[in-house]
Amino acid sequence: MEKIINPTLLKRNMLVASLFVTSFEMLKTTIQGKIKDFLCMDGALNDQGEFEYEISDQYRSEILDRIIPHIDKKKARDYHLFYSSCLWLKENGVITKGDIGYLERIRKHRNLVAHEPLRLLIDENANINIDLLKKSQQLLNKIEKWWIMEFEIPVNPDFDGKEIDEKDVQSGTTIFLDYLMHVANDEVNNSKE
Repeated sequence: MEKIINPTLLKRNMLVASLFVTSFEMLKTTIQGKIKDFLCMDGALNDQGEFEYEISDQYRSEILDRIIPHIDKKKARDYHLFYSSCLWLKENGVITKGDIGYLERIRKHRNLVAHEPLRLLIDENANINIDLLKKSQQLLNKIEKWWIMEFEIPVNPDFDGKEIDEKDVQSGTTIFLDYLMHVANDEVNNSKE
C-alpha cells in the first residue's frame, strides 16, 4: 500500500527547509563578506558589473592561507573559507568557541537540508532542527550588531556625540530575516488550523 503524503506537512517542511537554507546563506555571507569588505578595500567592477576585490596581504594571511589542521583547504575550499572567517571573528572577540561549535552544527544541518530535501519533506521522522534555525538567527544578529557598533557607527558623523544603546541596533539583514521568520511562523501556524 502506498503511503499518502500529508500536504500540510509537505508545505510546512518546504517552508522551514527554505528558511533554514536562506538563514544559513545570510549568515555565511555576513561572516565571510564583512571580513573581506574590511580587509580588502581595493577593487573594481568586472565585465559583468560586479565588484571584485583585490586580495590584500592581510586577508590572504589571516583568512585564505590560514592553516587549519583538520581541513584540507584544497579539497574543502568553501568550508576552509567559512571556518577561517569564523576563527577571525573569534580572535577579534565577536563570537566564542561555543558559537563556532553552533556554526559548525548549523552548517552541517544546512547541508542535510539542502542535499536531502526529499527525505526532509516527506519523512515524518526527519525533522529540520528549529533550535539551530533560531541559533542561526541569533548569531547573525550578534555578528551584524558587532560590525555596526565597532565600525559603522563610529565613522558616521550622524552619530557623533550620541549615546547608542546596543540593544536597539539592528541591521537590514537581521530585520529582513526576522520578517521572513515571522511570515514563516504565521504560515506554519495557519496551516495547522
